[in-house]
Amino acid sequence: MPTVEKIKPAHTDDRGDIIDVVDGEEFVHAGICTFAAEGVERGAHYHKESDQINYILSGKVRYLSKDLSVDGSEVVEVVLEAGDKVESKPLEWHCMIALEPAKLLFFTRKAREEGGYEADVSLLSCVSLLSSVSLLSSVSLLSCVSLLSCVSLLSSVSLLSSVSLLSSVSLL
Repeated sequence: MPTVEKIKPAHTDDRGDIIDVVDGEEFVHAGICTFAAEGVERGAHYHKESDQINYILSGKVRYLSKDLSVDGSEVVEVVLEAGDKVESKPLEWHCMIALEPAKLLFFTRKAREEGGYEADVSLLSCVSLLSSVSLLSSVSLLSCVSLLSCVSLLSSVSLLSSVSLLSSVSLL
């Protein structure tokens, strides 16, 4: 299960707060990811070598993760809100879905320049991941582009034992 840390200000005075998101860590890339509206999905990938620290600047997101280095691990979900920090370890698939418009600050150990970050990232869609979830013992996914979002599929996992998604390109 991901460890969520609520970051408290390192210093507060009448001017405002100083918040140390990372301290003593060596990262080579920092970025801001925005979620324009509820339901926007970001991530759906894992890093082969690098870890990633995610810090919620504003809004609220569902954070889904699965440890791909452990056979039989399950998808874990937590809700992150402003001030929460969570770390994605190497080989930990992660996906974030906005519960409202949000901004996320993230740090990685691979630079975007020279292809380091992209070479370290492997995309793994929610559909691909769910086809391996132990609760879904029989899954047939045929031409299911955009049938259900990761949100819909993951919220249905506990209710499903057999899923057949057919020809779903324009159902939404």
